Amino acid sequence: MQRDLLRLVELIDTAEAIASALSEIDFSRFEEDELLHDGILWRLMKVGEAAYQLSDELRERYPEVEWHRAIGFRNRIVHGYFDLDLELIYRTAVENVPVLLAEATRVLHAEFPTYGADR
Repeated sequence: MQRDLLRLVELIDTAEAIASALSEIDFSRFEEDELLHDGILWRLMKVGEAAYQLSDELRERYPEVEWHRAIGFRNRIVHGYFDLDLELIYRTAVENVPVLLAEATRVLHAEFPTYGADR
């Protein structure tokens, strides 16, 4: 389905941007840079929204991928914005996002083998 392809690519591109932005940033630097953590929050919301917009059928074919965790984290950011733990945001971005990135890339290759052979 075309929508699933677009959402997977969006999720992957956004997760790659998060990983790149934080590749050489420790927590103390992250904590003191309000624009950086706002940008990471925005991108985490995009990851969760892309996961949410995947078809139920695709998510059900890959139950080992933590789609619902990404969606839930997006909801937490959106609905609890004034009560967020920056350390949790940072840990999620540097520990969980790379795992989701690898899993989503695997799903992309399995579902759309002719798309972007260089990914």
